Amino acid sequence: MNTGMEGRGVPKSCLIMSVGLTYLALSCTGAPTTYSSEVVDGITHIYNEVPIWGDEPRVKLEFVQKIGELDPEDQEYEFYRLRDIVRDSLGNLYFLDAGNHRIQKFDSDGGFLASFGREGTGPGEFKRPSSLEIDSEGNLYVCDVLASRVSWIQVLSPAGEELKRFQLPPLSDEFWLTRAGGIITLAYGQIEEETGAVQDGTSLLQFLTDDGSPKREFGEVITIEQDGEKYSPNGFSLAFDSHDHIYLAFSNQNRIDKYDASGGLIWRADRPIPYELTYGNIVERKVEVLGRMMTIELPDDPFVSGGIGIDYRDRIWVRTYKKQKSEGDRLEDYLEFEIFDVDGLLLGRLPIPRLGNISIFGDRIFFLDSQEEMAVFEYRIVDR
Repeated sequence: MNTGMEGRGVPKSCLIMSVGLTYLALSCTGAPTTYSSEVVDGITHIYNEVPIWGDEPRVKLEFVQKIGELDPEDQEYEFYRLRDIVRDSLGNLYFLDAGNHRIQKFDSDGGFLASFGREGTGPGEFKRPSSLEIDSEGNLYVCDVLASRVSWIQVLSPAGEELKRFQLPPLSDEFWLTRAGGIITLAYGQIEEETGAVQDGTSLLQFLTDDGSPKREFGEVITIEQDGEKYSPNGFSLAFDSHDHIYLAFSNQNRIDKYDASGGLIWRADRPIPYELTYGNIVERKVEVLGRMMTIELPDDPFVSGGIGIDYRDRIWVRTYKKQKSEGDRLEDYLEFEIFDVDGLLLGRLPIPRLGNISIFGDRIFFLDSQEEMAVFEYRIVDR
């Protein structure tokens, strides 16, 4: 059986040997093997060993601009709790300025164009906006958390006028819009009517109809057993390529999944990480819950990745932890970009220039710094 991986990153003279369902790329010339793979139940599993590019990345990042300031003269550039960013077909940028209950529109050079929204629950108003998407016609989709377990998607015209709104399934406070216009959100299983307890489901995500009704689920929930206890560290970040393939990079697992546009798993990949994944530790942390800061107990699971994006060549960029962050660590000590090809092969690694959530559009990477400088930083991807 051909896995579609032969010859990628290994010498052409290498022999592909079958061991049961496992296909290993073995070097016959003494050159280092960059990966191995196996096919199980029709799914390719890729085990990356070393980057195909070696130690020298074949891309670099060039700084383009910074939008926003801590104390600007123009209040349109003063952000609070930046949550999301989208770009339209003309290159205009839309920032979800959640703390100010608004969407800020800028041109490609960072010039202010328009502002939509204010605090409230009426048309064009936001209570606790959590995520933002844009369709091919320039309509904006805003997820707004109105109350516990109640979230709505409000659809706005390019001018900021409400076109429609619909409620998301219970507990869903995030969503994604495919290039074809399909809606994907979280799948949490069922809620017991008598107790209100959440029963974990077997899927991570679900497709919705145009009115927000669940259509079908996909995405495997993996349970990890360690020291006799079972854990489900299934947090993830999500991105689409130009063919609407869906990519998930898992926050606390060494796991990257690729699905087709219908939610069928194509491949699963991992890579070497220089630390152990130990689950079950509990710590107290201050977190924001429905607009209020609270101290709660949370799992202290190890971090593996913290963001994913797809560039203009359908390369997969994953913000990866080289180690677990310690007090006093510099950014370059614990974070880097790992870049994969469409087949899940690790191409190379690249230093990360800034903190912040990442979004990639074409050859541009945007960092949303909502903690320190309250600004958006734009970089250009340049092939060497």
